[in-house]
Amino acid sequence: MDSQHPPRASSVRTEVLGDFSRHVEKKSSTGYDISLETPRPYLSRKHQREFWTRRNVLAALRAQPATESADVKTIQNKYLGVFSLLVYCDRISYLKEFFLSYNLHDSQFPLSKAPGQWSTAPFLEEFFDLIKEHQHRFFPPSSTATASSTITSRLAVSCQ
Repeated sequence: MDSQHPPRASSVRTEVLGDFSRHVEKKSSTGYDISLETPRPYLSRKHQREFWTRRNVLAALRAQPATESADVKTIQNKYLGVFSLLVYCDRISYLKEFFLSYNLHDSQFPLSKAPGQWSTAPFLEEFFDLIKEHQHRFFPPSSTATASSTITSRLAVSCQ
């Protein structure tokens, strides 16, 4: 694994990425995360899908040449939250090397610790801190009950 920073997408400044930032602010809801005991904003899966059309995914991928060959359908079906998080954090260049290559997709989020496959390079430690800080925005609290009818530790409760 490379121990240097992957290139950033020239600070990922394209029209679609600015539009995504505005979409996040406009469409976010507030939920209560029991583990943090505080209300937090998040963008629902529905609102992520609404924004990340084929056209918008392609535009975002083209902002970073290293990600241009990523498959749009795969992103839309398995990596939508990851993709949203990376765009939001201006780290779309990390998509292939640190997520697609390790099959680290939405169903494994939120992350409580850095994936074991990642090296211990300082930039990855900083990146993981960034993930922990912002992942709640794209992996909203869940109100799903388990089979034994106990509620998971993350509940979505409207605070609006």
